[in-house]
Amino acid sequence: MARITEEKRDTMWVAFQEKPTNRYVSESCGVSQRTAARYRELDRWDERIKEIRRKACEKADETAVEIRARHLKIIKGAIAQFVSDLAEGKIELSASDYEKLTKLELLLSGQATERSEEIRKLGGGLEAYTDEELRAIIEEAEDDSGGNGRAGKT
Repeated sequence: MARITEEKRDTMWVAFQEKPTNRYVSESCGVSQRTAARYRELDRWDERIKEIRRKACEKADETAVEIRARHLKIIKGAIAQFVSDLAEGKIELSASDYEKLTKLELLLSGQATERSEEIRKLGGGLEAYTDEELRAIIEEAEDDSGGNGRAGKT
C-alpha cells in the first residue's frame, strides 16, 4: 500500500469539501474509493464539515443580529430626531415617515407591524350566532336569491 503524501491528503480534503462523496474524491484526486473512505474516517472529514457549517451558521446569525441592531439604532435615532423637530416646530419628516419608522422599529424588534383579527364561530352551530346575526344572514341570502328562497337561482 502506497503512502499518501500530506499534499495529496490536503487535496483530497479540499475535494471532499467541494462534494462530500468518496466517489468524487476518488475521481478528482486519482485515488481509490476505498482510500478516500479510509482518509474520510481517519481525518474525520464528516465531523469537520459539520463543525465548519455550524460555525458558518453561527457567524451568519451574529452578522444578522449586528445588522438588525445597527438599523434599529439608526431608526430609533431618526424617531428621536422627529420627536425633537416636532417639539421645536421644524418637522422635516412627515407623519407617514414617522409611521414607517415606527413599523420598521417594530419589525426589527420582532414584533408585528400590522394587526388583523378574524372572528370565527366554529363548532357552535347556529347557537353561536345571535338572532340579529342570523337575520342578517337570511336577509343577505334572500337578496342574493331575488326573494325566492333559493340563493343564486332566479
